[in-house]
Amino acid sequence: MRKTGGLVTLLLIVFCFKSYSQADIGSLGFNYYALVRDTAGRVTPNKAVKLRFSILNGTNSTTPVYQETQDITTDAYGFANATIGTGVYIAGSSASFAAVDFTVNTYSLMVEVYNTYTQGYDPLAKNAMQAVPYAKVSYTSMYNGVPTGTIIAFGGDTLHIPKG
Repeated sequence: MRKTGGLVTLLLIVFCFKSYSQADIGSLGFNYYALVRDTAGRVTPNKAVKLRFSILNGTNSTTPVYQETQDITTDAYGFANATIGTGVYIAGSSASFAAVDFTVNTYSLMVEVYNTYTQGYDPLAKNAMQAVPYAKVSYTSMYNGVPTGTIIAFGGDTLHIPKG
């Protein structure tokens, strides 16, 4: 009986460490939401779709910095929702989504859908990636001081606390 209690405790501890490790900011992705239609233009509810996402360097590149696939099922209205950066890694000069340095280059996102007839991927869209306002604020804060939301301990004289 005592042995089982120790095993359960050990499993709970491992589960807690695993839960906290999933919150790593480097593993986060970004959302992609699309309405899926068939070749006749009809909405495709509750249908399995395979998408390939490629992050390309600049607007004219065709070589992926990061590329992944995701198997998604559309909802009852035909919408597919994916988090880019959480799929199955396929190729790219970056070994993972977390390794893509979004601060040094401009990137484009190419989205392709798997065609079961041709057994290949057909391009859907290729667009330059844009920053959202929150990302712009974070970027500005990061390069002009301390990143937004950072908590820093101050051990000095309270009369001389740095501004900001």
